[in-house]
Amino acid sequence: MFGRMHAALTEEGMDPRMSLVVATPHGLRLPGFVRVFMESIFEHQVSSLAEFSARGRDPLEPSNTTAEGHRIRCFKEVTLCKFHNRQGAGLCSAGAHLLHHYADRLPPTAPLIDPGADSDALKVVFASRPNATGRSILNEADLLAACAALDPAAELGAEYGGPYRRLKCVAHAYGRDLMLDMALAQVTDVLVATHGAAGSNSFLLARGASYLEVLPYRFSPAWANVYYARMLELDRM
Repeated sequence: MFGRMHAALTEEGMDPRMSLVVATPHGLRLPGFVRVFMESIFEHQVSSLAEFSARGRDPLEPSNTTAEGHRIRCFKEVTLCKFHNRQGAGLCSAGAHLLHHYADRLPPTAPLIDPGADSDALKVVFASRPNATGRSILNEADLLAACAALDPAAELGAEYGGPYRRLKCVAHAYGRDLMLDMALAQVTDVLVATHGAAGSNSFLLARGASYLEVLPYRFSPAWANVYYARMLELDRM
């Protein structure tokens, strides 16, 4: 949704001064990431439909969701957005916009990754899912140790002339701190994640970085093998 909304604003002239109201199933509250994403492109605070249409409240109650600065329930014009597919979603450009918008609010990534001290290392981040019951890497500690022990020159032979002298391998649980997620993506060379939402962080990676997607044993490859690849390919069209 964020990619399409960003495209609508930048390419189709949608007005960022509009009040953005998101319909959620059963009136559920908006996930935190929706506010972070959408408030980077709209001037007013995003609201769920349930919050926006709540009855029995003072109509002049202060609100950041409207240009008037207070609760409004009647509008002259309404724009309905419904997204049918991801074609032209512009996820990479939307990710670049997020990084630019929040650039001065992104935290340091040390001690996970120190851009200065780790400048000689290929920086590999494993998306960790510590509380998951499925689609998680069970031998995460072993993989991190094996990853850190790799020697690029020894693995690639004498012809290797790249800038990396070692590997810096860390695990990170995405979704807990979106600002840290964005900052970490900018210093990651390789993102490793099982198929799932963590892969969306690939759209925040710097140019030249790679995303390695791991599929669970016997996981259907019919669409999973092309899910993120197709979105990235559509971004190039």
